[in-house]
Amino acid sequence: MLACRSPSGAPMFHPTIPFLAAILAPISCEHSPPPPCAPVACIEEPGPEPPDPWVKELASATVIAAGDILMHGPVVASARAADEIVDGVSTNHGGYDALFSSIRAPIQGADLAFVNLETPISPSGTQRRSMIFNAEPALLDAVVATGFDVVSLANNHIYDQGRRGLIETLDAIEARGELIPVGAAQSCDEAEGGKMIEVNGLKIAWLAASELFNNYLNADRGEACAFLMDVDQLLIRVQAAKEAGAEVVVLSLHWGDEYEIEPAPRHTRAAHRLIEGGVDLILGHHAHVVQPVEIIPTPDGRIGVVVYGMGNLISNQSAWYVPGLHDPSDGNPRDGLMVSLRLVRRRHGRAERAVIRTEISDLQVIPTWTLNNQLERRRGADPQIRVVPLLTRINDLQAQLDLGASSDATIVSLSRELDEMERRWRIVGGIVGAHLLPERPPELPAPAAPPAEELDEG
Repeated sequence: MLACRSPSGAPMFHPTIPFLAAILAPISCEHSPPPPCAPVACIEEPGPEPPDPWVKELASATVIAAGDILMHGPVVASARAADEIVDGVSTNHGGYDALFSSIRAPIQGADLAFVNLETPISPSGTQRRSMIFNAEPALLDAVVATGFDVVSLANNHIYDQGRRGLIETLDAIEARGELIPVGAAQSCDEAEGGKMIEVNGLKIAWLAASELFNNYLNADRGEACAFLMDVDQLLIRVQAAKEAGAEVVVLSLHWGDEYEIEPAPRHTRAAHRLIEGGVDLILGHHAHVVQPVEIIPTPDGRIGVVVYGMGNLISNQSAWYVPGLHDPSDGNPRDGLMVSLRLVRRRHGRAERAVIRTEISDLQVIPTWTLNNQLERRRGADPQIRVVPLLTRINDLQAQLDLGASSDATIVSLSRELDEMERRWRIVGGIVGAHLLPERPPELPAPAAPPAEELDEG
């Protein structure tokens, strides 16, 4: 309600002849509009307070997670080919930065970013057989520079360079001080207990375990150790994390049958037990292909999320795949997911009946694709292997075609790749659910062809 008031705040009235005021005031009230507020001040008197919302957001943190980093020989060679050296010093961490440059923006944009580091970092390692991994310390620097915060070491390759390799990996991570390792530690209790991470005031327990190891070399529980998956033991650790104040429990699991896009029944059963036992988010990897996302409601009112398989982030798998020549499923190991979400602390209800919970919100999966120039390498090109968000690649290819290609061969090459990227988008959407993919902007129409007379003049 608006009221007219004097500059001092007191109600205004205009002095006049009492006789006239007595006669005219009733007439004015009935037949004339009230005098305008100007030039005196108009003050809006406060109305009723809006009702307290039934659900109120109190705090939040964004999380993004990706699958396997696999250092196959051609991937390492690709990094070395991209190395930029100035005065004898690499300016891009031995070229490894280039492998991840296209995903740096979304990774750095999250409050907390996770990836599975499927290789030891062992300077003294001597094992060089096929499918036995070891990576340079520069890879860790590139992982940090890309924006990752949490790395899982609980995977089947962590002992590829023996116990010494695990210890050196832990030492290399600790020396940098910017990465949080989960799933392996200097003792079994520490490896199994996970890490309590605080982000934006939220307390997140992050655990990790592996269903298998190529070499199971755990020794005394007081020595360096990797967590072998055991559902009963995980449930004990989940409960301990909650008692220690964890608002959300995230579990990284290296599991799954390789190259199978459907999770095995033993994995779905385990996932349901773990979610119902207190885990909020399961991030799966190892199958080397994308697997479904399942939403699991629990008796206590939580909504758990299971990403059974995030696929590879970067690797040399399916390097030989040629779109149109091979079955599209042969390209599945080059698909990957970046899982994006918010962890939100909310107040549900009002006053003394209010309940505070931290839960998953705004779940989205961002498809990625591993670019691999294997065919060009046969003609002498330097290796070039990169991970790129699928939608970014689609937009880039469309833009190149819209600008006008310089030759028939270029048109064929760009169109063929664009067709394949659209196919990969549909394949990933069919596995995880198209409703979880990012919304795509409407496609712009192609530029109109010039008038015939302009063509004749050219």
